[in-house]
Amino acid sequence: MASITISSTVAIICLSFLVNFLLRWTRKSIRIRGPPNPSFLLGHEWMRRHQNNHGDLEMDWFRKYGAVYRTSGCFAQDILMVSDPKALHHMFHSSDYRFIKTRDTIFVLDLLLGQGILSVQGEKHQHQRKVLSIAFSSAQLHQSLPMLQSCGARLVERLKDISDDHTGAINVLEWTRKVALDIVGTASFRYHFGMLDGEHSELGAAVTNLLGDAQINPSTKELYIRSLWRYLPDRVLKIMKDRMASRESTRFTLFGRTAKVVAKQIFQERLPVVAGQADLSEKDIVSLLAKSHLSDDEKDKMTDDEILSQLATFIFAGHETTASTLAWFLYELSSHPEHQARIREEIEACQGQISSLANYDSMSFLNAAIKEVLRLHPTIHSLVRMPSRDEVLPLAEPIRTQDGRTLNEVPVSKGQTVIASLYVYNRMPSIWGKDAGQWNPERFLDNDKKQGPLGVYANLMTFSTGARSCLGWRFAVMEIQVVIVELLRIFEFSLPKDGSVMREYPGSQMVIPLVSGKTNEGAQVPLHVKVVERSTQ
Repeated sequence: MASITISSTVAIICLSFLVNFLLRWTRKSIRIRGPPNPSFLLGHEWMRRHQNNHGDLEMDWFRKYGAVYRTSGCFAQDILMVSDPKALHHMFHSSDYRFIKTRDTIFVLDLLLGQGILSVQGEKHQHQRKVLSIAFSSAQLHQSLPMLQSCGARLVERLKDISDDHTGAINVLEWTRKVALDIVGTASFRYHFGMLDGEHSELGAAVTNLLGDAQINPSTKELYIRSLWRYLPDRVLKIMKDRMASRESTRFTLFGRTAKVVAKQIFQERLPVVAGQADLSEKDIVSLLAKSHLSDDEKDKMTDDEILSQLATFIFAGHETTASTLAWFLYELSSHPEHQARIREEIEACQGQISSLANYDSMSFLNAAIKEVLRLHPTIHSLVRMPSRDEVLPLAEPIRTQDGRTLNEVPVSKGQTVIASLYVYNRMPSIWGKDAGQWNPERFLDNDKKQGPLGVYANLMTFSTGARSCLGWRFAVMEIQVVIVELLRIFEFSLPKDGSVMREYPGSQMVIPLVSGKTNEGAQVPLHVKVVERSTQ
């Protein structure tokens, strides 16, 4: 069929919606308790996306209903919210790839990143992960360390220039984004983005306040559109995507196109270099992708679109998450100056001899604080999945049903939307203690504390877990170590004197740092920055 009429398109949409609605209604998790549905059309979506901080509602519901409870999406969609560690282990470990990403998640990721490692599923994902994993080997991490230190030192120089002439607060998120993007360019691509040098580029403009522009304060219409993306078949989605545009789809499409233009330039510069090497000496991401492209074995090859999508993925994911974590880390150290001083003492005890990963790993309180900021402020607050077949989720903590029975496992039907709440899991008192909602790095200094097998790092879900865990998690930890050490050697950070209150704004799946009352200014973390005063004795 060469074309499709508007009337038939509308008919397909209506039929698709009706079928999906009936399926969801018949398999509704009636026995599982949850908050009452306030609206057939909006469900809890408006409440969740407009709460003051992500987690205000989720933690309240967790305390009332347990680690598995039911909420409603738009059009009365039945959603299971899961934070139980045993259930999460089954979803992300035991079931392998059986819990797949939902249609709307794939659609958004495809707009933003293309067919990269975050978007594809099953065998495609396994192949891409195999090719890219070499870039994060221990040898590559050690080789990248001087590059990270160089970027960290450049950040210090730039902040010195600014703090000397700046008496007010500085948006440190702006600068952690710049250094994170330069690190991606230098260490992962062997490419100079020049963000810290103030070089203006289309990429810099495309990443600036990306999530804020796309996801802050969604309208009712935008929530409806996002929900319809979950219902509509792929074929209809492709036809209707321009007619069902939102701020999110428009902004993400702009970033995706810009990132791929930059990615193409980077790749074309590197390809002849790799082609001229008998043995691949550089094992950065671009070189590995070039090697895959040049392979005679069709099984090892990636398509041109896949390659550009990988680079776009690392441009976004490689800088956005780490930049946010660094900014929240500096905020917590500003809120707890005694902990900032304690880390600075560890740095000074090294007497400038920090030349290996072992040196960074030896700073026990620094690393405890890194784990704590990753626990308390996960950039990705939840992961949306659905089982590709009927499943049963085992529970570590039994839940009570609407009719008073106790469940030790929860049956989940094929196609049921399940939201894995990383945020709630990271704050569960049964795992992290009674003070799980508070900043306390010392919880990670207790070597006798039992750590479960769930997350890839410190039992946290921040980097996810299982077959789809964050490929670059160790690189991200190293990046945080290096940048924080470089900054605390020279600077002291403190809270603004105007009493600004930070918000953890709930994006669709990511937390956006905002200042209360200044939402229109976009994502920011304002702090005072000054050079450390040292004794002359």
